[in-house]
Amino acid sequence: MTITIYFLFLILIVISFYILFQKKHINTLLAYGSFGIALSGIFFIMNAPEVAIVEITIGSAFVFFIYLIALKKTATLKVLYVETPYLIEIKKGNLYGFEYYILDTFLKKRGYEAEYIKVDPEKSLSKLKKNGDILIGGIVVEDKIEGIHVSETHLPTKILKIGNSLKTTHGILYNNLEQKMINELKKDFVIDVIRYKHLMYKGKKFDDIEEVKKTGYKIIFNEKNAFLIKDFNEYINEIKENEKLYNELVRRYIG
Repeated sequence: MTITIYFLFLILIVISFYILFQKKHINTLLAYGSFGIALSGIFFIMNAPEVAIVEITIGSAFVFFIYLIALKKTATLKVLYVETPYLIEIKKGNLYGFEYYILDTFLKKRGYEAEYIKVDPEKSLSKLKKNGDILIGGIVVEDKIEGIHVSETHLPTKILKIGNSLKTTHGILYNNLEQKMINELKKDFVIDVIRYKHLMYKGKKFDDIEEVKKTGYKIIFNEKNAFLIKDFNEYINEIKENEKLYNELVRRYIG
């Protein structure tokens, strides 16, 4: 009997650490249930069956109820997006694209719900800092910007300069370049590969094209959600390490 009690206490310790470091809400919920069952077993062995019954019914139900309330209050994130071809756009009434897929899959795996809100590119950063949680949509960030945290690159790209202007197109954020986002591209501008590809697909042609630098698209988090950065970066690296899956996603959404 003593060995059994020690074994159950060991299980309680293991489950406690599991709950502490678990990232998925559903797994945490299941662990709470297992914790209650193990604790009830200890009470039963110690000749306290009434306490065991109370623990496994009222105790577990109470923990379950409180956990669901906390989950409901914290699990919906406001995802702001700049509509961007191939990365996040509306097709047949639904959001679609490479960035949408990887972020939405990540959030669902972590137990979060997302409210996607389309934003004006010129106001995207200010809205993120004010009341948003995440910003996506072909974002390229080369400098540190106060109030935000930037993920690792999830898709490589290049910055192309057409003509001599330092104006940027939607989604490219540079502290050291002119911040005006232009809707109708003129003779001179800076653009990333995804948007350049879309313009070429639409039949536009440009001369005097120069590669400025190689960079990558990133996802932006409000500083209050910095705790998500590590998990998201790990998730991105897992996808990139699986070359078959990564290349399949690129072909599916970008071509």
